[in-house]
Amino acid sequence: MAGSIGFQNQKTYSPDFKMTVLSYLETHSQSEAARYFAVFPSTTSANWLRMYRKFGYQVGTAMG
Repeated sequence: MAGSIGFQNQKTYSPDFKMTVLSYLETHSQSEAARYFAVFPSTTSANWLRMYRKFGYQVGTAMG
């Protein structure tokens, strides 16, 4: 299956975990949060933050 290798390590995160990461981002950088919570790539948490700012808490259950 060519092309599927990049998706083997994809994780799903709980809404509570995402909110914990978002709280951490209030006082830390994206790269610090990525290292601390092992969320890679670091742009993942940036996407959560963008969605949270746009849609609020309810998006926590819909964010990837």
